[in-house]
Amino acid sequence: MAHQEPLAYRGTATSAENKVSPERSTSFFLTGIPIETDYQDFFLGFRNIGSIRHCHMNEPYDRHPETCAAKVVFFTRLAAEIAFESIQAGSIKINGVQPNVTWNRYRTPEEAPEGRSRVIRIEGPSDIVHTSVLKILWSVTFWWNTDTKYEIDELDEGVSVIWYYFASYYFQAENATKVLHETFGDIVDVSYQEDPCA
Repeated sequence: MAHQEPLAYRGTATSAENKVSPERSTSFFLTGIPIETDYQDFFLGFRNIGSIRHCHMNEPYDRHPETCAAKVVFFTRLAAEIAFESIQAGSIKINGVQPNVTWNRYRTPEEAPEGRSRVIRIEGPSDIVHTSVLKILWSVTFWWNTDTKYEIDELDEGVSVIWYYFASYYFQAENATKVLHETFGDIVDVSYQEDPCA
């Protein structure tokens, strides 16, 4: 599920990320991904490896209209190495296809999760904690993609819970949490949850 998708990410050559040494970077780039792949399909291949900090799938390029590409950033170098080597070995496939993988030239440093995650749990009044309300609220402030979501209506009478599995902690889960706190304060409870890729 995607909302307000930006133009394909190309990176910035002058970015401070490039000051990170190659052997410490946590990001890599994938090509040759089947064009029908959505975020749920994509994340299924990375279960039980390590928490993903950011993922962005690019639209197909003119040169390769039958496939798409993606940038993946893990919180830790170890998780990135495990994923990278698993892709090269063919044990990670996306929609049944082994993609091509290279370390991203726009490098990202390791960063401890410290309780942060791309997954959030939202609990509160059912007239607020509802997908239609959240979609309107978030759409005016940021774009997002989701791996999947689980909704539990009426946890207690008039209380709902929704778990959102965003594609990214930065810009998505982080912003979603911030907007909810700023808008509703203590009326809703928002907490980060374990990434199923961890």
